Amino acid sequence: MADVHSLTLFKAQPERSQALGAHLLDLAAVAVRDDGCLDYRVFQGSEDGDLWVVQARWISVAAQDDHFNQPHTLAFLDELPKLADEVDLYPLEPKRPTTEL
Repeated sequence: MADVHSLTLFKAQPERSQALGAHLLDLAAVAVRDDGCLDYRVFQGSEDGDLWVVQARWISVAAQDDHFNQPHTLAFLDELPKLADEVDLYPLEPKRPTTEL
């Protein structure tokens, strides 16, 4: 079974970017220890400081689903409406370069 990859984009509410970033970094510090987490990274937009991105990789869909049900994730999701106006989750499927030209 292939690893599960995702990108989640967050657009901070006005004047809430630093608070959103702090919450995302706190979540990441715990999420990397969740069972089945292979990678969990937080990025801030270099041109738009209100844009935050989480790149995550899990060993399976079940591990990703378990992460979303952990107390630390549920606590973050409770706070999220106060921090971000937009949230978009993009499941990703890795592709290999084509060897044929």
